[in-house]
Amino acid sequence: MTRIYIISMFYFFFVSCADERLYVEPESENDSLILGTWTTEGEDIDYGSVIVEMRLMDSGRLTMILFIEGGSQRSFPGNWLIDEDELVLSGRYFGTEGENRVSWQISDEGVLLLRDESGSEQKWFRKKAMGSAFTFENNT
Repeated sequence: MTRIYIISMFYFFFVSCADERLYVEPESENDSLILGTWTTEGEDIDYGSVIVEMRLMDSGRLTMILFIEGGSQRSFPGNWLIDEDELVLSGRYFGTEGENRVSWQISDEGVLLLRDESGSEQKWFRKKAMGSAFTFENNT
């Protein structure tokens, strides 16, 4: 009986110390503005021409999905957060370091512009809900 009590106490201690929560309130208006699904297209080193879908969920979860020519796709789970003026994206998709910090802004047209520390920019377009298909315009 003591063993079950100790295991139960350890479990509750572990759960209470875990920093991952199922739901996280957006900390600011900027957090809620960036929530949603964004798309871009380009060349991936490993997969060639791709369309990339980035899903930023209010739980702090992130899913990156690569749609590869020929119809296949790859999905990479991760996390995101806003640290002062940077969008911090983490997960296996972001290479050996596992993290990408970028400055970000959303234009009046609803385009998400991401800029890394070297000055490289990438435009992301909010995905329009149209069933399972999506369309977007890329002006890069």
